[in-house]
Amino acid sequence: TKDEIQRQLNVGVGTLAGSTIMLLTVPFGIAIFVNRRPVENGRAVNMEEKPKEGGGEMSFTANAKRFQKFTMRSIFTREYWKTEDNNGNLFPIGASVEQSFPLSARIMMVVILITILNNFPSERLW
Repeated sequence: TKDEIQRQLNVGVGTLAGSTIMLLTVPFGIAIFVNRRPVENGRAVNMEEKPKEGGGEMSFTANAKRFQKFTMRSIFTREYWKTEDNNGNLFPIGASVEQSFPLSARIMMVVILITILNNFPSERLW
């Protein structure tokens, strides 16, 4: 019947929307978890390795040496909320994003709002 077809269609659209949200959210959360660093002055500290002059070997940046206990641990055994540098100073743990991230988030919110407004009249209100 027509009602049964409509119900099956609604279930399919809901499943597609839910899986899309999950496939966007889970990798983003994992990236934030893996990328956590000590936060100093509102920005995550850069601790990338860089090649030594004239050779292929890698060496730690000054910040990585400063947070040696944090750097030497694996991504799963690092602290969650605070860490300390070699001098015993405590720093919160977090991640920072590129400057274009807030603009992308606003664009996504506008698209969601347009989608909701577009679908609202088709919903039954009784």
